Amino acid sequence: MVPDRLDRSDPVAVIDGQRWMVARPEDPIVPATVVGRGNA
Repeated sequence: MVPDRLDRSDPVAVIDGQRWMVARPEDPIVPATVVGRGNA
């Protein structure tokens, strides 16, 4: 996943208030938001 970019129209997911989209091979590696696992 990479942060949403205005120059692409890929689908996004909102995670912890930030928009993320599936990365493509040419996208840079960035740290992602930590996603909890509910009550586990």
